[in-house]
Amino acid sequence: REEILKMLRGTWTTKTGPHRNGEIELRGIRLSQRMIEAIKIDDIGIDLWIGGSHSGAAKYELLTDTFSELKARIHNRSSEAISPLLRLQPSIRNHSHSASLDLTKKLVWNGILQQTLPPLPAKESIEIGVGVTALARGEFEISASVEEARLHDPAIRESGEGRPRANTRSMMDAVL
Repeated sequence: REEILKMLRGTWTTKTGPHRNGEIELRGIRLSQRMIEAIKIDDIGIDLWIGGSHSGAAKYELLTDTFSELKARIHNRSSEAISPLLRLQPSIRNHSHSASLDLTKKLVWNGILQQTLPPLPAKESIEIGVGVTALARGEFEISASVEEARLHDPAIRESGEGRPRANTRSMMDAVL
């Protein structure tokens, strides 16, 4: 709550009558969890689109038996580097997950839907493309999620500490 209040500021001015202005005291406002979620900006941003340029559209149209490319852009809005794991999850619109299991007869992918991406520096973005072909008519939804594949600990990396590597050669010689 305190961190959010440090970033928020409210002012007011009058449009009619004598010109007056002032600041709104926000400390007295109770912030519910729902209000905080509305204000909060996620550390990771994901944009999905099909085709050449990102138009910001919520819907895209594919022709059946035509090659298209689904693109995903991941933005690292945090102040530290991350090792992202991208998951693309296609489904049939307005159907349960179990009904979407038959999706392979309707959509074909040229690539993998879950992949570990190279480390993404702070305030940078990366773009990934996956080929997709619709084999049947219908409405589909594609969701995406990003998880942290590895936690970065710069102190361990700089000091050279951490788990020592196993000496595989000497173990194999000992077994033989």
